[in-house]
Amino acid sequence: MINVITKSLLFLLLLNIHFIQIESKFQRVCYLRVDSSQRIDAQTINGSLCTHIILGFADIVNGTVGPHQPNDVLYYQNVTQLKTNFTDLKIMLSVGGGGSDGSGFHQICSNQTNIDRFVSSVMDLLLKYNFDGLDIDWEFPAWNTPYPQDKYTFTQLLKSLNIQFERQLNRVDNRRQLLLSCAVSAIINVADAAYDMPEMAKYVDFVNVMSYDFHEFTPFWPFTGYNSPLYGRKVEKTYFTFLNTNRSVNHWVTLGMSKEKIMVGIPTYGHSYQLASTEHTGPDSAAIAQLQDMTYTQICALLRNTSTHSYFDAEAKVPYLVSGDLWVSYDDSTSVALKAQWIRDNSFGGSMTFDLNTDDYHYK
Repeated sequence: MINVITKSLLFLLLLNIHFIQIESKFQRVCYLRVDSSQRIDAQTINGSLCTHIILGFADIVNGTVGPHQPNDVLYYQNVTQLKTNFTDLKIMLSVGGGGSDGSGFHQICSNQTNIDRFVSSVMDLLLKYNFDGLDIDWEFPAWNTPYPQDKYTFTQLLKSLNIQFERQLNRVDNRRQLLLSCAVSAIINVADAAYDMPEMAKYVDFVNVMSYDFHEFTPFWPFTGYNSPLYGRKVEKTYFTFLNTNRSVNHWVTLGMSKEKIMVGIPTYGHSYQLASTEHTGPDSAAIAQLQDMTYTQICALLRNTSTHSYFDAEAKVPYLVSGDLWVSYDDSTSVALKAQWIRDNSFGGSMTFDLNTDDYHYK
């Protein structure tokens, strides 16, 4: 029997994919952060676990794309060398990320001249470092800004990238060489404001739906909540019924994104909270604060502690743990297996893991 607290979530996902015999076209997209304190030695990465590795994150500098730090390019080279041993592996570069305020994208999309300049810089960088495509992580077009037009100018950017990528054909089989994807919000009101989904679907190879971070502590909602529930719970009403993978991902389908282009997000990190009282420790319990996200390695260490109590929510299909006044929402072998089965049963394109850095990659 597999020891479920010493195997990475990505390994468990792959195991379940094989177990339920998902056809080979099922994609396993994995984000790998360059700027992380948990940077992984490229030589230790098992390229068979992912069909696509997306390196994040490059920056927008004066309207062009460039590395976040100058020495990031050394890591680019080390990671793309994985393709020597894993010949089917695709390695892409992501620009933007959650740490970006989106202003750079807004400036690029303000006119076609700026778009063309950005696209030209993308082509130069991708080809120079042997990338297989670009992922755009703009968080988020037209959301919480005075620029509602960004919803549509973003699509124009995707169209321009797609046109240029179509011209870059593989010399061996004359097929398109470069892929285009986007990291997109799973929160329905954000998605509705930010994306013209039917138009996006024309130009992207796939979208990475960030079906996590559904619940966050705020002064207006100081309660515990699940990071990435598969389903909602009966007690949830109105807006809250959409804060789960099932409802939010299917919302993308309803608004025009084809299922085979949707990669369903699975996080390798957990959300942690400080409870207001150790007498009330379930979901929706009062909390004092949301603490730092926890890596799966840290979660595994907590689970080995005899003072930790873990529970599995039969409705939401995800676990949580309690250790004193610490409350953590996370994913485990059971929830990952259920998500893999759900992705298959609903004919989605595959999974997206965020990210390799916070997984228990070395089985600690």
